Amino acid sequence: MSPQPPRTCGGSSLFAGLLLALCTVGATATDLSSPEGLWQLFDSSGRSEATIRIFQDHGAYFGRIVEADPTNDQRCTRCTDERKDRPYNGLVIIRNMKPQDDEYVGGDVTDPESGRIYGCRFKLINGGHDLLMRGFLGISLLGRSKIWHRVKESTDHPQ
Repeated sequence: MSPQPPRTCGGSSLFAGLLLALCTVGATATDLSSPEGLWQLFDSSGRSEATIRIFQDHGAYFGRIVEADPTNDQRCTRCTDERKDRPYNGLVIIRNMKPQDDEYVGGDVTDPESGRIYGCRFKLINGGHDLLMRGFLGISLLGRSKIWHRVKESTDHPQ
């Protein structure tokens, strides 16, 4: 029996189609060892406060507010730096975080309601499904911590 040519699907080999599908699935999988991705914050009553997208740029991590409601027109009126009067949607509130051991340190977090800028550190917990964020004044002892919850990525959230 002679070898048969590879089966094709729409002019390309079935193998190439399967390989492309596997690469696409791999590209959308969440890397739980990285803080990159979407994070949900809840207030003490369990209501959603914000959704933050953490991303990496030039070796540092940043966090931007992303909203499902594009009509939200709140602005950072109390910010005192280049973010003054910028809309909450798309506002970068976490800046310049760098990995150190099992934490991310050295940057800051901004409270857009007060305009205050705090030192911060965070670390992944619960296998990367949650993030323990600590904002502080001067030293870490003078601050508060919140747990952020990773959001499963979907096409509903903008980059």
